[in-house]
Amino acid sequence: MYHRIQKLPLSANETCFLWGPRQTGKSTLLQTLFPDSLQYNLLLSEIYERLLRNPGLIREECLAAGLDRQTQKQPIVIDEVQKIPPLLDEVHWLIENRGLRFILCGSSARKLVRGQANLLGGRGVRYELYPLVYPEIPAFDLNKALNAGLIPRHYDSPHPQRLIQGYVGDYLKEEIVAEALIRNVPAFSRFLEVASMSNGQIVNYTNIASECGVSSPTVKEYFQILEDTLIGRFLPAFRKRRKRRLVGSPRFSCSTSLLSSISPVADRYLKAPSFSAGLSSTICSWNSELTRAIPRFSTPCAIGGRLQVWRSILSWEIMMWRWRQKPRIMPTRAI
Repeated sequence: MYHRIQKLPLSANETCFLWGPRQTGKSTLLQTLFPDSLQYNLLLSEIYERLLRNPGLIREECLAAGLDRQTQKQPIVIDEVQKIPPLLDEVHWLIENRGLRFILCGSSARKLVRGQANLLGGRGVRYELYPLVYPEIPAFDLNKALNAGLIPRHYDSPHPQRLIQGYVGDYLKEEIVAEALIRNVPAFSRFLEVASMSNGQIVNYTNIASECGVSSPTVKEYFQILEDTLIGRFLPAFRKRRKRRLVGSPRFSCSTSLLSSISPVADRYLKAPSFSAGLSSTICSWNSELTRAIPRFSTPCAIGGRLQVWRSILSWEIMMWRWRQKPRIMPTRAI
């Protein structure tokens, strides 16, 4: 059991969304933080089928239990909320009319956004749970993290390769194919491999499209899918200074778990222009994942903050967390 830094500090007074990639420990965290809460886990078939047929049952059960702002002790947890988008209308009504608090948990908001679901009109505070970060791991093992990734189950396994291969298979099946986000699964599988090789580097859509055998707009859509399912993030370029000649292209950072699943760390180094470039890209990815995760675990830094990369044409690079107009600078590398 890992002691996660994420504690959902505003959940005592507000409804919260908790998003994160699959198997990062969202359900375990919620069971630890709210052991006595009323929970609806939509992975359970009986609960899923009951609420799918009649989403209003959640309202009826809350009213029958006499829950309101004064009597509610812990927030109501709905796990995998993206599976039944109409539930959010009932949640909205209960927030407005009964003052109830909810924790709405899921692995992707893409289905909700694309389906024009009710996202509560700004009434929910957004939190994210990332894979493990090194302050959460006793006796952190760098070699183990490089080869197994930082998904808790994978990091703990003595033989993680089968698990992480299955992780990608489930990701392709459940998150992509099941939601009809793509039609050409082989091309997307090839794209994942190419994206892992270009992790931490400046994105060139044309080059990636030629390697995958698809068009540049399709590659952009694939990257958007990775962002929406919380597998990777774009790091926008910092452009505030006008007196410097800077590189304006964004940099894409994949989750270390996806990298370990698709492309072993040795392969990434061998296929990089140099060993130092491969190692640098991996460390850059880790740095970006850590610097995104840690500030979002504490409420003040999460508000108005943005991770950006400053890069000159001479390849000097600085990663910074911009917050309240004063960037906090974190050097990453100079090639």
